Amino acid sequence: MMRFDFKLKGEKIWYLILILVLVISNRYFTNELAKKIDLSDYNNISKALLKISGIFVFGIINIILSFLIIKNIINSIYLNDKSFVFLVQLGEYFWLVVSSTFLMIITLFIYTPFYIRRYVKFISSNTYYEEKNFEFNGKGEELLGIMIFLLVIPYVTIVVLSLNLEEITPMKIVLFALIFFIAFIMIVSYIFYYIKWLINFIYSDIEIRLRAKAKQSILFLLGQILLTIITLFIYLPAAIIKIIQYIADNIRIDDYTDKIYKINTEFTIKESWKYLGVQILLAIITIGIYLPWAYCNIIKYILERIVIEKKEPGTQQNSIIIESN
Repeated sequence: MMRFDFKLKGEKIWYLILILVLVISNRYFTNELAKKIDLSDYNNISKALLKISGIFVFGIINIILSFLIIKNIINSIYLNDKSFVFLVQLGEYFWLVVSSTFLMIITLFIYTPFYIRRYVKFISSNTYYEEKNFEFNGKGEELLGIMIFLLVIPYVTIVVLSLNLEEITPMKIVLFALIFFIAFIMIVSYIFYYIKWLINFIYSDIEIRLRAKAKQSILFLLGQILLTIITLFIYLPAAIIKIIQYIADNIRIDDYTDKIYKINTEFTIKESWKYLGVQILLAIITIGIYLPWAYCNIIKYILERIVIEKKEPGTQQNSIIIESN
């Protein structure tokens, strides 16, 4: 039996959050200053340069902070008292983000799924456990198809219909509501297929994949999201835990010698709802000051209740695991 632990404390990333807040504030004041500049041709150029410089500085600092946060998080994850290690230099990470952002802009964001794939592969390939790294197997073109059919098409459809609602009639309202609901289901479907695309790794000779039937999974996610909305997000902590449990139950971890590793969870919904709810509430009432501690406490709470067990060859697979078609 293998157990996770998370040893990052909120105070270790507090300064990173503080810097991020200061950077966002500086960008806001830079924009406000640009608005107050006179509208002459010369000053219009100055205003544009001021905004561009603000975005440039914000982007650089954001890249550095995201790198430091990712590195701190990965290096603080332990499995059987052995830590994961993120071995990469800031310069490599910086080049990845800048070059990919440039490619997204010049391709009118068509490159976005390939950037996501490149980013996940970069993080996983540089993450080591017991001196072995993870390899990501997701394909950029596969994610592109998922995005186009389940994200872009619903969004464009809703926008086009909204523009055509010049004269509101009961029939148009019903039609719009129907299309909006279908689009909502498609977006939930996108969430499922994105998660399934994302959980696709090789570690040494071990394959880690999400094996779940689409229909059952989409209905489950739809129910959790609707309950969260209906209860004005009071149900959110329970939804988070149930989704994590569902994903864990449907992840298959096996190697080429037919050894199977089963993920089990040790959550109780009532206790988890109370703990996560308190952490989220504290982050809200302190206007974000408690956020680093809430973030670390929630990750630690979740990881400590995830257990990996090895099933020997020939043993029957747990019935909770659902094979995809």
